[in-house]
Amino acid sequence: MTLHAAIEAALDREQAQAEAAMPTFPLDLVQGTFRYNSGDQPARTLRRIEADRRVLARHTPVYLDREPCDHCDNPCPCEDLLDLAARYDVEP
Repeated sequence: MTLHAAIEAALDREQAQAEAAMPTFPLDLVQGTFRYNSGDQPARTLRRIEADRRVLARHTPVYLDREPCDHCDNPCPCEDLLDLAARYDVEP
């Protein structure tokens, strides 16, 4: 699995977890049953994931064997991809 694919899979897992934690208004909030294990609001997490997907899309390699990143011309994997990998605990 490429680094790009591994980050995409981690984003998918995080998104599914955040979507599952979205409260069903108003019952969950009124009854106090709203829980999310990351300590973050699910809507905020979903916005962060969407932003990370845009970063990932900008750095999608057109050619897998191309040395510089197609977006920033840094060596692959570029710093942005390495930062995303670190955020989602993906080994480069």
